[in-house]
Amino acid sequence: MKKPCMPRSMQYVLLNMLFIGTVIAGFAINEPADVHPLYVIALFALCSTPLIDARVINGPYALLCLFSLDFFLMYGALDFRHLILGSDGTVTPVGGALTQTELLILVGGACAQIGYRIACDSTSSASRGAPPKDWSERTLVVVGIALWIVCTRLAWDFNVYVITDATSQTTTRGLESLGVLKTDLFLLARMAQPLSILILAYAQCRYRRPYMSPLLLGVVLFQLFFGFVIDFKSEALIGGVLVVLTNLLVNGRVPKAWVALMLAVVIIGFPLLQANRAVRNEQGANSTTVSKNVEQTFTRVLEAKERVNSGSERAQTALERLTLKGDVDLIVRGTDNGVPFQYGHTLSPLITAFIPRLIWPAKPYVATGRILNEEFHLSEDPDTYISPSHLGELYWNFGWLGVVIGMSLIGLLLGTISRRFDLAEAGTITRLLVVVVTVRLLILAAEGEVATQYVSWMRSMLVIGFLHWTLARIPWVARGDGNEDRALDSDHASSPVPQPMFPNLLR
Repeated sequence: MKKPCMPRSMQYVLLNMLFIGTVIAGFAINEPADVHPLYVIALFALCSTPLIDARVINGPYALLCLFSLDFFLMYGALDFRHLILGSDGTVTPVGGALTQTELLILVGGACAQIGYRIACDSTSSASRGAPPKDWSERTLVVVGIALWIVCTRLAWDFNVYVITDATSQTTTRGLESLGVLKTDLFLLARMAQPLSILILAYAQCRYRRPYMSPLLLGVVLFQLFFGFVIDFKSEALIGGVLVVLTNLLVNGRVPKAWVALMLAVVIIGFPLLQANRAVRNEQGANSTTVSKNVEQTFTRVLEAKERVNSGSERAQTALERLTLKGDVDLIVRGTDNGVPFQYGHTLSPLITAFIPRLIWPAKPYVATGRILNEEFHLSEDPDTYISPSHLGELYWNFGWLGVVIGMSLIGLLLGTISRRFDLAEAGTITRLLVVVVTVRLLILAAEGEVATQYVSWMRSMLVIGFLHWTLARIPWVARGDGNEDRALDSDHASSPVPQPMFPNLLR
């Protein structure tokens, strides 16, 4: 007889009691002057609420779980670390129970949670009537491999020979040398390259062919190499992250082998990527020179690893780079002291998202991160980019009203997507692409600019819709074991599946 499980509400209470006890013990031992224990406790309580609702990993609350985890990492994890282990350097005493910034973060997170639940509970499933359509195995493999080869080659040329470093002068010169049409082609390839990894990962999850695992491993290792050459940590890690996410969402369970591999990559690789940036800055090297001398650059990185990642001059840790509470606090304090609000200026690219530069060559570009640096007088270097975070940018535009409305809309959008593209109900490639692209652009990249991420997301949805319309042909059916599902080729289906008169193309 199966033992009854503890109610999820009780699990939530016990988890938070354990967390509160840990915070109190850490505060009593370390007494960090720059952290409010009440804030950390309240934020954890807010971000752990999906535990009450989520029944399966890949169900309609999957996006809320990932959003809540990322929200805590961005705004509370470093404070929790300081409570448990103490602060590394000079701390600033803070008074009162909560600062205005901390209250803003809690309100913004609560609005997103409420909006998500409203949308998730009120949105109907997309699988009513006929089962959704999926791609055949052959289509998945052929399109995935071809798309990855073409897009990776174009991405390599773009980042190694055109945009050789992250400075605005280099970027401007590189884009001007390409012209409008070639620029759009390269940017489309950069957007489609992660989609190709998702397609291959889905094929491996769905059909489990022996040749797919080494193929995916090769893709993940190349992404590490590519990220090292162009000095982008996100590019280096994106391959493994997408494979883990695909397995998690399609199969509904944690892929232990892939997670272990990614943990090893992060533990070993992140310090090397940190040292890579320091070595490049010291040598004045760019992506072109590194691509021609990879072995020599890697040797220098190994020699500099200990120096860069330890001591008082060390580079930031992964957790320190993730935290954005300080950036939001910068915006809140600055606007309280005379820095003007943007009143929608940094959000304006959302309106012109689908107007190509081929039609409007002079379409304005709003570099929010650099504007933030300029307006708040943080660095004399005009290329300095300060991440505003979506929450901070909403406040910088419209204050408290912007956070309440904006975060509620974000929650409504995520809840609608998660319910309409429920992978636990039917795990198709289209649903996977929609969900994972949403995770990558709107959740994991929430430290960046609102317009940049949401414009990229809207364009990606257009591409995914086109791929579904042209390539999805076979009906999806559940597997007989009740735990997993697959798509059957039409010639293997036991009986024809009735089709609606007006099918939903994005189902």
